[in-house]
Amino acid sequence: MKKKRIILIIIRYVCLLVGLMVYTFNNGDSPLSTLFLFVGVMTIFIEDYHLGHRKNFKKNYKEIIPLSIILCVFFLPISNLSQALLFFILLTISTVFSLKGIEKEAIDVK
Repeated sequence: MKKKRIILIIIRYVCLLVGLMVYTFNNGDSPLSTLFLFVGVMTIFIEDYHLGHRKNFKKNYKEIIPLSIILCVFFLPISNLSQALLFFILLTISTVFSLKGIEKEAIDVK
């Protein structure tokens, strides 16, 4: 179960990052960037429902809040490069907190 969650987190990170790069280099939204961003977001639902790992907002707010802010980044009136940098920072923070949560759960189980 732990390996599947780590794989899903890595897939989420890579898909969102590729979607971000396509968005940045195309100077705006494109179907390819939308597809990668959609797949990245869908990994959250796969992790929650397919693996049976229900996220409690109070326990995992550190993962959820950066992802929520990421969605707002696209609506800020700043340049694409600034959006990409802010998106990348928030995505990295969210991924680190997700991996730390898995590590903490593994320690609690032992």
